[in-house]
Amino acid sequence: MAKRTIANPETTREVRGRDLFRERGSEIVRVGPHCWVVPSRTKPGVECGVDLVLGFCTCPVSVYNHKVCSHVFAAEIASAKRTCRS
Repeated sequence: MAKRTIANPETTREVRGRDLFRERGSEIVRVGPHCWVVPSRTKPGVECGVDLVLGFCTCPVSVYNHKVCSHVFAAEIASAKRTCRS
């Protein structure tokens, strides 16, 4: 019998955040010292607000499940890239 593994949701969100940055990084906008607007991966035209200090996003994953979502990971990448360029 083949061994089954269950994906770690945190790792999955990290991967999705990386993919979101790769696909739509030019649309991720810094709007404050630690705040970013990140496009939704699944809902065209919808944007999520991210606060990197709080690790919070306005998407349902963060609001209702109190989890770090892919938008936070994408914003962290955008922030790191911006810091490297400065």
